Amino acid sequence: MKLTSYLHTSDKPAFVEAFSLLPTRVRRGRYRNALLHVQLERALVDLQLPAPCNFWLAEHDGQPIGRIAANLSSHPQTGYLGFFEVDTRHARAAGTAHMLIDAACSFLQGKAVRVFGPVNLNTWLPYRFRVDARDERFFAWEPVNPPEYVEHFLNAGFSRSADYRSTAFGNLEQFLDRTEADYRAALANGFRFRKFDWSRLLEGEAAALYRLTNQAFEDSFLFETAPQALFDLFIGTLGKPELDCTHFAVSPHGGDVGFFYAFTDRHPPSPAEDPETYIVLKSTGVTKEARGQGLSNALAHLSVKSGLANGARHCIAALVRSGLQSESYARKGDHFWQHHYALLERHL
Repeated sequence: MKLTSYLHTSDKPAFVEAFSLLPTRVRRGRYRNALLHVQLERALVDLQLPAPCNFWLAEHDGQPIGRIAANLSSHPQTGYLGFFEVDTRHARAAGTAHMLIDAACSFLQGKAVRVFGPVNLNTWLPYRFRVDARDERFFAWEPVNPPEYVEHFLNAGFSRSADYRSTAFGNLEQFLDRTEADYRAALANGFRFRKFDWSRLLEGEAAALYRLTNQAFEDSFLFETAPQALFDLFIGTLGKPELDCTHFAVSPHGGDVGFFYAFTDRHPPSPAEDPETYIVLKSTGVTKEARGQGLSNALAHLSVKSGLANGARHCIAALVRSGLQSESYARKGDHFWQHHYALLERHL
């Protein structure tokens, strides 16, 4: 078994290419559903972060069969392990996983006292493992991973640090009834709302999302300001259909003070399979000065109304950390399935 690191390889272009293509080589079927674009993967490996960062490839008989990355967070004495992949069909899968995780933790030794995984550089990018396997639904916006990945981390000394869930619910007319009062109160207080304008993505909309996200989540668990270059890469992967239910809240003085990142999604994605269309309530944030006025509920009201107009009949409160107020969105309708995820942690 050969282990190669990005920092020490003599052929960085070849390393980046092999690292970026590995997920499509080792994953099969439904587990390919949430893979990052290869072009984005290439850019992320070459991205120069201000904090120490490294990537590793594991090869057997000249063929890559696993990978991992490690980097320091801006949070004191905190590190992340991400981009983890291993060929689960390979006879040496368990040993490869152990070697990769050990190399990544060794890189962080002396720099961090706690390590979270999986986190791809920071929480702006994909993080968390899906930890339930009972439901056959797999969406591109949620963590999708072979269940063996979770076992490899647990066997390496990681344990569950935080739990998350996505809850699907129906009876959206009831949801609208329960959020309409906050929407009308916000209008009466001088707030107004506008849909995300895709035609102005580079002329203000992306900048507004970047600013509001940094302001609204600055005190959230593991949140850190993303370098502008990283955000630009992230926003470039979004497609217009993904933003069809996204709205901004505008203060009486004319400035954006909140948003709800929401979109419609179909499962299964093929129209030939009688798909269900869901409104995905992904992320909401309101600046500190504008909180306590029901703006998140008002924005959710508009997102669901837009989704209904686009043919959706169900909704998903997506990737909500257990114990947060956002769990209340699913309680405004009749829920009928949940997906569960976990962020893992290990002390060095």
